Amino acid sequence: MFSRPQPRVGLGPSPNEPTYSVAALCGEVREILEEAYRGVWVVGELHRGRRSQNGHFYFELVEKGRGDEIVGKLDAVIWRKDFERVARVLQQAEQKLDEGQQLRCWGQLSRQPSINLFFGVASPLSAWASRTCSPTAC
Repeated sequence: MFSRPQPRVGLGPSPNEPTYSVAALCGEVREILEEAYRGVWVVGELHRGRRSQNGHFYFELVEKGRGDEIVGKLDAVIWRKDFERVARVLQQAEQKLDEGQQLRCWGQLSRQPSINLFFGVASPLSAWASRTCSPTAC
């Protein structure tokens, strides 16, 4: 694992503690996340789904608490080739992706330099069927 300086308790940071550039800190965070979350199942509701000009499908995967308050959110992406497979499977099953639909996705948590933290869906075919994933049984 990575060795990082431990935070000091007391009057403030020591002037001897390392100073990160933005890129260096983001790079280290990315490495830690990608190592710790190489592949995980995540369940949530599909929100703000949109297909980009290059064919990727971007969406938010959210979890709601009491009163529909959003208590967790991941920006997510299904790359073009994977989304084309998902679209074929959905069409054959006469289903479609809908706002608020519960999804169970396999993927990797990551961070890219030009965008925020996101969840890259690696195995969407097992994730996309409202009949196989309900709010109580995913």
